Amino acid sequence: MRRSWRKLVSIASIAAAVVVVMSIAAPAIAAFTNPGNPSGNGVAPTVVNGFPNCPSGQETHNWTGTGAGTQNLAAGGSITVTKPTSPSPGPGNASRYFNFSATGAKVNTVFAKTDVFVVGFITESNRYVYGAGQTGASSDTKLHSPTNSSKQPYALSAIRFCYTPIKYKISGTKFYDWGETGTKDAVDQGLAGWTIQAKQGATVKGSATTAANGSYTIELAAGTYDVCEVEQSGWTRSAPGGTGCYSINLTADVTGKDFGNFKLVTLSGTKFYDAGYDPNGAKDGGEVGIGGFTVTAAATGTQPAGNPHVGGSAVTAGDGSWSIVVHAGKYSICESGGPTGDYSWVQTAPTGNGGCYPGTT
Repeated sequence: MRRSWRKLVSIASIAAAVVVVMSIAAPAIAAFTNPGNPSGNGVAPTVVNGFPNCPSGQETHNWTGTGAGTQNLAAGGSITVTKPTSPSPGPGNASRYFNFSATGAKVNTVFAKTDVFVVGFITESNRYVYGAGQTGASSDTKLHSPTNSSKQPYALSAIRFCYTPIKYKISGTKFYDWGETGTKDAVDQGLAGWTIQAKQGATVKGSATTAANGSYTIELAAGTYDVCEVEQSGWTRSAPGGTGCYSINLTADVTGKDFGNFKLVTLSGTKFYDAGYDPNGAKDGGEVGIGGFTVTAAATGTQPAGNPHVGGSAVTAGDGSWSIVVHAGKYSICESGGPTGDYSWVQTAPTGNGGCYPGTT
């Protein structure tokens, strides 16, 4: 008798915000010895000369239009500006003040981006900038509009925000799903070397390779992302379901975005009648298959028992063929019994090892 088998593989795939910061150190203009009162958050303004660009490493957002509202930041997040109706800033009107708050970003610096001004005279006005060494803020109140050298306040359309994106973490584990349930159980070990990607549409915004324990972390600015694994041939994905991706609106650290997979293979062979006066244990021409025998595959490797497809059995068909679908691993393959319980048969293949194929991978 001879048994042969082949493997059929199939596997599936696995499971930061912006800070606006202003920080410019510049020489004071002699004509302005009093930069004004601190803002609502107690940040003391400074007077700067000229119209500086944002410092290296910071992003720039030029306010669009003259109205208050919310504007998205190119590097992720948004800034909201409001114009309070009180308290009155004295000469001029309250619209010369604005409050701002940032989501997904930290504002480091605010100043005028161009030498354009609106009519209005405010005696104590000046350019407001967070001084060197100040901690960036995500919101501020009663922040006065910067002014030009004639002490005339700039409109919102002339205001520039310098900010730093806040990055949040997306993390999870890639694991081998022995139970095929889509949930990581105690026996499910991590899988290393898998690529996890965060996309916006077809554009990959960040990626990570899973570590030895299956863990991964991706840092990104605030935004909406699809987090997916790069599938590998021969594997079956058990988690997440659906498209195989997590859709995430990232405004804080996110954990538990796990990806589960498992790999099944097919063990197969033939039970045959080893005819002739000198049976040789090989299937020769003219030797027919025999049905009704039971073939069993028992796990001998590290596969955890009690899970589906960790071992199994099959009864040979009329042509002697048999197949058993199992998780990839090591198995001992043996036959037992015979048609209608006939145990008078003599096994000619395989020989040794109790008539089994041991440690088949």
